[in-house]
Amino acid sequence: MVVKIIIEGVLLGIPLYFIFILVSTYVVNGARGFWPGFWQMFAILSIMNLIDRLFIDEYWVGHTKAWEIPGTEDLKPYINRKDKIGKWLMGTVGFAILSAILSGIHSADLYHTSGYRSRWRSGTRQ
Repeated sequence: MVVKIIIEGVLLGIPLYFIFILVSTYVVNGARGFWPGFWQMFAILSIMNLIDRLFIDEYWVGHTKAWEIPGTEDLKPYINRKDKIGKWLMGTVGFAILSAILSGIHSADLYHTSGYRSRWRSGTRQ
């Protein structure tokens, strides 16, 4: 039962996550091309990473009793400094890679579907 809930959450959550980032960047903000899309997605993901590290890991897990598990008080802190730094670095590098991949896919799709390719070949670049 628990495994089924986790799998359903991942199968639903990850596509919604990607859709949210793409819609925020290309529809709401109107980014066009690889670099504007990359930087906007990277900024959105970096802010989410910052909120996760400071609010959830540092404050909520580290300083409230919401995550306290009876009998494990001797294991505190649940997320130590080394793990926080590792999560921050991996999140930053991972989000840069994810931003590049999503922006590249969108830029390639935009290039092929917008007629940009034919304008490029004919010399009427805009």
